[in-house]
Amino acid sequence: MMNKKTLLTIGIILVAIIVLIVVLDLQKREKETIKIGFITPLTGPFVDWGESIKNGLEIGLEDINHKFVVDFQDSACDPIKTVNVARKFFDVDNIKIIIGPGCITGLRAIAPLADEINALLFSTGLLDDQIFEEYDSVVNLATQISIEAKYMAKYMKSKDIKKVVIVHGTNYFGQEYGNRFPEALNIEGIEVASIHPTDLSLKDFRTIILKIMKDKPEVVFIHQAEFQIGLFAKQIKELGYSIPIYGMYATEAPSVIKSGGEALEGLIYTFPYNSAEESDKKKEFEKRYLEKYGKVPTATSHFAYDGIILIDKALDNCDVKDTNCIKSFFANLGEYNGISGRMIFREDGSLTREFGIKKIENGEFIWVTKEIEL
Repeated sequence: MMNKKTLLTIGIILVAIIVLIVVLDLQKREKETIKIGFITPLTGPFVDWGESIKNGLEIGLEDINHKFVVDFQDSACDPIKTVNVARKFFDVDNIKIIIGPGCITGLRAIAPLADEINALLFSTGLLDDQIFEEYDSVVNLATQISIEAKYMAKYMKSKDIKKVVIVHGTNYFGQEYGNRFPEALNIEGIEVASIHPTDLSLKDFRTIILKIMKDKPEVVFIHQAEFQIGLFAKQIKELGYSIPIYGMYATEAPSVIKSGGEALEGLIYTFPYNSAEESDKKKEFEKRYLEKYGKVPTATSHFAYDGIILIDKALDNCDVKDTNCIKSFFANLGEYNGISGRMIFREDGSLTREFGIKKIENGEFIWVTKEIEL
């Protein structure tokens, strides 16, 4: 029969063993947990867009094999704020995978930092072509502005439009539209009557509208913040004009409808065509999204979902710190079909997607055509 001293010793040993098992298990779990960063506008003029990216990613996190811990941070599309967040990720948290930033200015601000430490930036927003020549850290999950511009120019050509006025934001994203869209129109033989850079905070477009109408365009193409698109359409109507308005895919946002109302009726815009439109997996995703957030997902929600699924697949064969291996996975992926449809990944990190045309009708976003040949 064991005495009390022996029992106490055994008890201490058992407690030590249990503590050791718990510590080892925690260490194992910590090792298995993959930390990544996320940067998108969750405040400011593009908040609807930013939230749709975040929501799509969150549902994707429910469907992956690896355990991810995501640090969600707001950029407000502010480059300085984006740099501060990225420095924390890189210098303090030792995170080398970031989904975002959605805004070009923020992405360009942190791409040099990412290149220095061989990190990866998975962009959820449309980008310029040059960024892939300048930086090795960028992988696009959306596409390039030049691709969308070509689809819109081709559609305008099919409608025999000959004269266009362009209104675009003064941010980098808008400036890229101001450069690429005229190039695409020129290829199609369409005249650009005038170009009007406008600040994203502008609320009174009447002076610009009066200038536009002197150029006698057939249509006006606008790139602006979500709320401003609606204001622009409403003020055109208030001034007594009925000129057709064309836009880009960020037009599809609740805040556009909220600010523009009936004045938006008939507005035409480009939108990513989803070849997976009728797939069961996409329908399931959209059902879950609606149940969880009380709204329908945007195209970018699908981009974010596919992005985290592909990162998860890359980590089946790559260590989270081996960013060269992860980048190589995407560079060699080629054509991939996800819930966001058909996409073609390029070796330089760029991505090609197909676009169609939608319009606003009775406050709803309706397809006009999904078939545009470049």
